[in-house]
Parts: sequence; structure tokens; C-alpha cells
Amino acid sequence: MIKRIGIYSIPEETDEEEWWQYHTQTHSADFVKAAGEDLAKYVINRVTKVIKGEKICFGIVETWYEDEAAMLRVYDRCYNTILPSGKNIDEDYFSRVVNPNSFAVEEVVVKG
Repeated sequence: MIKRIGIYSIPEETDEEEWWQYHTQTHSADFVKAAGEDLAKYVINRVTKVIKGEKICFGIVETWYEDEAAMLRVYDRCYNTILPSGKNIDEDYFSRVVNPNSFAVEEVVVKG
């Protein structure tokens, strides 16, 4: 299993509620449809409170895939799925965020 984490911010002038609706409804539906069976799990997290430090991002996205090949197939389909806006899924999402970062991580579950 491979896990990918994305961290992103949104432009200052963006309405946070509108963005959240876009991400949790529109973008996520497009992404899940394009991903198909290659996507094992998909979680969207919104930063609601800073416990310590500074708010360095608006959201964190976690996606799981059986292996790297499955992950690459999903992202290939996202690049090749054109939305009504004329942009592909990836272009549409990244045109709405700032400071996006994405990482493949090794996950160790300590409890749960």
C-alpha cells in the first residue's frame, strides 16, 4: 500500500466555505470517478484550529493506492480527464490553490 499526502492553501480572497464545498463535492467526485478502482481510500482534512504554531495550510488530502503503479494510473487519468471548464482535473484543482505540496509517505499505525 502506498499513501500520498497533499498539503495546500487557498488564495486569501477565496471564500473558505465555497472552497470547501468545491473540494468535498465537485473536485472529489471528479477525482473519484477518474480514479476508479485504483483508489483504495481518499480523505480530505480541513484545518479548523491551530493547536501549536502557525496555520501553514488550509487542507490536507490523503489518498491510498495498492501500489505505485495504481497511483500513477490515477494521476494519468486525472491529466487526461477534461472537465467542462476545458481544464483537466489536475489543472482545475491546482488553479484554485496556492503552495501545493505532495508527498508519498510510509505509514506506521501505532494504535488503531
